[in-house]
Amino acid sequence: MPTKKYNKSKVATNLVTSTRVSTNKAAKICQQLSHDGIDIPTPSQAAIYKSIYKEASKLKEEMIETLQMEQWSLHFDGKCIEYKEYQVVVLKNERTEVKLGALHLKDGKAKTITEGIAKLVDEYNLWNAIKMIIADTTSVNTGKCSGVVVCLKRMFSEKGFSQPQFISCQHHVLDRILRLVMDQELGGNTTSPTRVFKFFDENGHFPCINFQQIPNISNARWNSRAILALLAFILMPTTRTSLEKICRFISCDWADYWFTDQMYNENDFKNLSERLKPYRKALNSLDNHWKQEPSILSLPQSNQCAERAVKVMLELYSACKNKDKLPLRFILSNK
Repeated sequence: MPTKKYNKSKVATNLVTSTRVSTNKAAKICQQLSHDGIDIPTPSQAAIYKSIYKEASKLKEEMIETLQMEQWSLHFDGKCIEYKEYQVVVLKNERTEVKLGALHLKDGKAKTITEGIAKLVDEYNLWNAIKMIIADTTSVNTGKCSGVVVCLKRMFSEKGFSQPQFISCQHHVLDRILRLVMDQELGGNTTSPTRVFKFFDENGHFPCINFQQIPNISNARWNSRAILALLAFILMPTTRTSLEKICRFISCDWADYWFTDQMYNENDFKNLSERLKPYRKALNSLDNHWKQEPSILSLPQSNQCAERAVKVMLELYSACKNKDKLPLRFILSNK
């Protein structure tokens, strides 16, 4: 029986995939460890580079063969990096989560995103395996005529497959609701921080501030504004009269739904609707975006897996000198 060939670059390759250091740093780490007396192979940077993409290509081939055999929910999210548009695509089911692609697109338009995702689904032969789509409620995604979701569902039909169920990310819906409620309660016009301080300096209290849009980065959601409102209520007694109602809504009405597992619950819509009756715009947003039917797959109705994948892509982007290799590095991060 032939002996199995030992991969001298295995340790260094694991360094790159597990810690996301560059191939150059991995080579230097191995050399330093060897110099310090640790018995470890010291492959060159070129050897590590070759080993990484060989392993990534092998993993991709395995994914192409096997992913189509299961049922999946499709998730995606975009990120602009150094004026370049990227879109991550993730598959999820009750068993596992797979980072499928990091797409470099020419722009962030719905048509471009749709074509990029469709090409990836075609490459992996997943048209019959995707049973759900979960995505954020941005207009690019949810536009009624030419949004990404509508266009993708149309493609499924054109290819002779059942249309997947679409579910708006509940976290994103709750973000929208919080923004609209805070707008209604606090009112006023958007004010720059310098003008806010000047107003406080002249009048002895803060003006009401109207935050007009949800930030486009995942870690700066409207719940961050909610925390600030609660902190202001606690630490600044002069704000309590104006903030009491919104803080009560955040703590007693809204937080119950944000801090859940986001699994389908038939009572959530009814209860949320009741709490939002005083807020017409927020109630309309709930009506338009909250899915009122059970998920086909038993999964959280949230797009957080795609947001996590964006963070992985950002880490890999900084460590990957050849950006054309980013999709393979992204796939290899599944290991």
